[in-house]
Amino acid sequence: MMFIDQMERAIGKPLPLSYRRFLSAFDDFCHVHYNEAKDRFPDSKGTPWFFWGEQRLGEISVIHGASKHRATWEVLSSYAEINAPKGEVQRSFLERAPFLVAVAEDEGDLLFMDASDGFSVWIYMHDSGESKRLEDGFEAWLANASLDE
Repeated sequence: MMFIDQMERAIGKPLPLSYRRFLSAFDDFCHVHYNEAKDRFPDSKGTPWFFWGEQRLGEISVIHGASKHRATWEVLSSYAEINAPKGEVQRSFLERAPFLVAVAEDEGDLLFMDASDGFSVWIYMHDSGESKRLEDGFEAWLANASLDE
């Protein structure tokens, strides 16, 4: 997991062991469902998150309007940079961006971990630029998720 070591150096912390184990279980990608509205829709499988394997995490993502191209895992820095002029919430997001690790996507929305908050798991909604906290950590997120069969 050479690239993972580079990610960890960039964020200044080791990734959660549960995420590293999860990542080692597949090569290119996998789908994992998570129901973020389980209180309202308890029978729903939820969102089918498309998780990137190590190689995809390191691919360069070009986001129109960002000052530079970044690796897929750090694409939230590009969105934060673009949206920062839109208000205080976005400026706060920009300050946290170096600690945000994008790990999966669904129709443009991103699932990410915040290394500055114990690797809590969040959704970034690309249309609105808002984010929503889902779980305290990746292990808790994974415990409430289901692998695509």
